[in-house]
Amino acid sequence: MRFENQTFTQDIAVDYNEFVNCTFRNCRIIFHGGEFSFSGTVHFEQVAFGLGYAASNTLTFMKFLRAAAPQAFAELMAAPTSRNAAAAGSAAQTAGSSAAAAVTPPSK
Repeated sequence: MRFENQTFTQDIAVDYNEFVNCTFRNCRIIFHGGEFSFSGTVHFEQVAFGLGYAASNTLTFMKFLRAAAPQAFAELMAAPTSRNAAAAGSAAQTAGSSAAAAVTPPSK
């Protein structure tokens, strides 16, 4: 679903959604592992991020890989990733703070 110029104040799953010029305020943004996108100017104000299902399993694997094979972990982090990595990375960097992020849509 596409959301434009909306403010979210309740928990929301980002999977399979597109957010354009949206504000997230005092809520939890939950990612389960599905595709999503942020574009335009996205504001994060006192938000928390949560993981579920496949995303949670991926995080567990990444923590294990970092501890067990740091070089392999570093190589994986430096490798090109999916088209949504830029949007997810921008969102993760603003966790827990008030911020605005101008997100450039990933190229296809």
